[in-house]
Amino acid sequence: ESSRGKVADLLLIMFFVLHMLGCMWYWLGRSWPGMDDGPSVSWLFVDTEFEDMTYDRDEHFAMRPTSSTAQRYLLSIYWVAATLTVNGQVGAMIPQNNAELLFTTVIMALNMTLL
Repeated sequence: ESSRGKVADLLLIMFFVLHMLGCMWYWLGRSWPGMDDGPSVSWLFVDTEFEDMTYDRDEHFAMRPTSSTAQRYLLSIYWVAATLTVNGQVGAMIPQNNAELLFTTVIMALNMTLL
């Protein structure tokens, strides 16, 4: 196989992994608050009574309630790529519940195995 073919395969795998992990992160932010018995808080959603206990939703346009699914998807892909390629979290988008903490820990462990 040529080196161009190997690079193409690597890029395909990389984008597939980013897509899958980004979709999982988006799903957690959108679905987990309804599944948890505690307060409904995630990176994407927060009950109005807990808004002062989490970060500012207006800090990034894709986290506003009026943002589109495409904007949230792109932000999810960005978050996964940044978390996979650096040591720890970047930006203000941090895990807000136990499921998101576990998911973030798994992604950071993947980061360690890629080195």
